Amino acid sequence: MAGVHDFTCYLKRGFARGTVQASLDVRNGLLSRRQGFELAAAKDCERPHSLDYFLEATGLTEDEFFEIMRKKRVAQLVDVELVVGKQSTAHPEPLVPYPQQIQSVSDNLSE
Repeated sequence: MAGVHDFTCYLKRGFARGTVQASLDVRNGLLSRRQGFELAAAKDCERPHSLDYFLEATGLTEDEFFEIMRKKRVAQLVDVELVVGKQSTAHPEPLVPYPQQIQSVSDNLSE
């Protein structure tokens, strides 16, 4: 659930993996500071595909999930409306969570 973890960091703290990775790349001279800000702004707010599986596994609705995350925000973000967007790039193959992959293999072996 790495994607969900990173997304919850964004919802609670205002930054996620895009910011962390961009910061490393700026410090290592791979990106300019401006490029780092652009990358972080574009990627941090993306809703991960794995959130659907997480919601299914936990039984939460999306509204319940976002309400829980809103309550966990740091004080500086309490009154800030965070933008949540769709992922900008699609994966070349459907993403299936590991437990479902194991179940699928198990079902195929028993047939």
